[in-house]
Amino acid sequence: MLNLILLSSLSFLACTDGKDSGATDDTSTGNTDTDTGTGGTTTPEFSVSGSWTDKCSYTLSIENGSGDYFLGLAETGAGADGWYGEDCGEGNACHPAGATGVTLTSVHPDCDGGGIDDIVAGSTTLFYQDLEAGLTYVVVDAASGECWSWGQDVNYYAAAGCTAM
Repeated sequence: MLNLILLSSLSFLACTDGKDSGATDDTSTGNTDTDTGTGGTTTPEFSVSGSWTDKCSYTLSIENGSGDYFLGLAETGAGADGWYGEDCGEGNACHPAGATGVTLTSVHPDCDGGGIDDIVAGSTTLFYQDLEAGLTYVVVDAASGECWSWGQDVNYYAAAGCTAM
């Protein structure tokens, strides 16, 4: 069902417009595997890495991507009290990342005094570096809907068929 939600969110977007500074919070290899013909040995087609470049700026980098991607973030470490409005779920923000990644600037009150109403997909986020330990991330292939997750609770995206990285 979450897979349907992720795909619905992608359709919706197509129609609408801690650590020290510089610390890398995650590095993952996509699980879109290519059979090499050597008994099932596979090689990854792309890799992603994310980092908080400062307290209020997150950059996702994609290398060797084969198309456009979306980035979702969920505050799974806070349970039911977490922020899920950017998780790529139905009606929620899903950040366009293109083929190479995206940089998001936080509108959290601890960063610029903004808030939820200031979130713009592909530009701003409510998250900031101090929340990093409780975040779960997902990258969704815009064409196929395949998805890969990493972070605090990869099981959050398991129902959507996302591969844990």
